[in-house]
Order: sequence, then C-alpha cells, then structure tokens
Amino acid sequence: MNDKYLNSEPALATQATQKKVANHAPAMKDLPLSRVYQLLEPGPVVLLTTAHRGRANVMTMSWHMMVEFEPPLVACIVSNADYSFAALRATKECV
Repeated sequence: MNDKYLNSEPALATQATQKKVANHAPAMKDLPLSRVYQLLEPGPVVLLTTAHRGRANVMTMSWHMMVEFEPPLVACIVSNADYSFAALRATKECV
C-alpha cells in the first residue's frame, strides 16, 4: 500500500484506500461457467464458503483443480477436521 494512505486515523486510511481501489478497480463481467477454469489455473488461493444451521464459514483453499469443463466441475480437498467439511457433508453445497 502506498504510504500516503497510511496515517494515525484508521478510518481515514480505510476511506482513502477504498476510494483509491474504487477508482482503479477493473469492471466485473459475467463469464460463462465453461470458461471459469481459466481463472482457477494455475491455482490461486480460493475461498470456500459454507453455511449450516445458521453458521456461515469461510475457508481458504489452495489445492483445487478442474476435473470437467462441460459442465464445469471443480475438485478440492477439505479435511474432515474442519467445520467446512461438516457443513459440506450436511448441505452438499457451497454458498
């Protein structure tokens, strides 16, 4: 982050940073699901989001891969020791 956006007032630094990001952020665009794999490879960290019984959860995941392109299917590893595993097992979906 540029030092000119840092100061002793966290709220001011946050506002300045948000303003800078808003002015330079690329526009979001819709992509067909069959082409999303190009964004996943070569494998950035992905946020896996789950919810179960009123509890939302976000887990970082760095091991994932495309296993099918049509229809798009992503494989991932989630430890059975994680809350995300229990939520995925119970709901069978990411949110």
